[in-house]
Amino acid sequence: MSSRLAPMPRDEDSSLHHGCATSASLASLIGPSPSDVTSPFLSATSMNDVRSASRPTIPPIRGKRPRTASMDVVPTPAHPSKKKSLCFSSVTTFVFPLDYGGSAIPECAGPPIGLAAYHVNSTTVDISSNTTRNSFVRSTSAGNGVHRFSHLERVRMLKAAKYTGRDIACFCSEATDIRSSREETQEQWVRAHKERPCIV
Repeated sequence: MSSRLAPMPRDEDSSLHHGCATSASLASLIGPSPSDVTSPFLSATSMNDVRSASRPTIPPIRGKRPRTASMDVVPTPAHPSKKKSLCFSSVTTFVFPLDYGGSAIPECAGPPIGLAAYHVNSTTVDISSNTTRNSFVRSTSAGNGVHRFSHLERVRMLKAAKYTGRDIACFCSEATDIRSSREETQEQWVRAHKERPCIV
């Protein structure tokens, strides 16, 4: 026994489109809900309110603060800093006698000379005034200069400092050993830098 379903009427108000019922046909089949009794559909105003409530609020763009005249002016300190200076009121000169100096090795030959450990005389000059300062500068600048003593001059100076000839010969031998050691060290340094590759 076979039963055949009657075709559904094609009505414009209630129709099924591709197996999907429209909202009007579903409402007619299910019936009005309690909330739809008073307002079956949302108005355009209420829909806009719902959309605006769901969107995040964007704060308005604030413009930059306008610069005022007080911002352009650099404030000056109440007490400007003064330029620091250093002044000397007196000058003390110490005089040291000549003595054997082991660190002052001459380039060629001869004993090294230097200053003694203690001074034998000292003079103090007041240069607080401009007149005394200028005269002191002129007197010191007139005697400036470097003098290189020869081998014989150094020997005579050491003899005047109460050194014997044997002491002076020992000084000359020590200076010769130091000079040869320095020359060997310099040659080793030059060879090491020549063999090392140049890194650019």
